[in-house]
Amino acid sequence: MAAALIRERQAGIVSSDPAEMAGQLSRWLEAQESVADIPDLPASVAAGLSREEQTRRLEQFLERFVGVASIE
Repeated sequence: MAAALIRERQAGIVSSDPAEMAGQLSRWLEAQESVADIPDLPASVAAGLSREEQTRRLEQFLERFVGVASIE
């Protein structure tokens, strides 16, 4: 699941190859040294993943089994 999210949202790399991971880390370090910062990912990468949004999804999922509306 995490790997799929990373790939779908283009949030980084997913690899089990140590050489590929080392290469990406080297590229990020070079980028940080040359521009003094690695750019932030766009906000769309985290869309729908806030704690509040995930809690709502969990609540909706559980309500299907329990049938009780949320208490607010």
